Amino acid sequence: MPKRTGYNLVITALPLREVWNDENETVATEREADLNEGEIRDLLRLGPVQFVVAETAAPPQWVPVAEAFDFWKSEIRPHLADPAEESFDLTAFPDEYCYLATRWQWDGTEPLVVLRTFH
Repeated sequence: MPKRTGYNLVITALPLREVWNDENETVATEREADLNEGEIRDLLRLGPVQFVVAETAAPPQWVPVAEAFDFWKSEIRPHLADPAEESFDLTAFPDEYCYLATRWQWDGTEPLVVLRTFH
C-alpha cells in the first residue's frame, strides 16, 4: 500500500497492488504475468517498453521509454532473476541485487513492466 510522504507516494510493501505515476495517479491495478529474460527480449523486439523500478521506501522510478533498451542491456539483464526459480542467491548477481519482472495491464501504448527490487 502506498504511503504519502510530502508530495510523493512511496512503496511500503512488495509486491505492489497498484502502480502509480509521478503525479500519484494510479495507472495499473492488474498484473498479467511474471517475465523471464526471453520474454522481455521479445517485448523489446516488438517496440518500446515502459519499465518501472519498484523498491520499498521509494516512489516508483519510471525509466524514460527512449532509454528502455539501454536500461535493459546495462541494468536489467545482468540483474534479472528467473521467476521460475523458487529462490535465488543475491551473491550470484552483480552488486548483490536483482529484479523480478512483471507485466501489468494499463492504458499506455507500450507494455508496462515493473521490476521488483531485491537486495
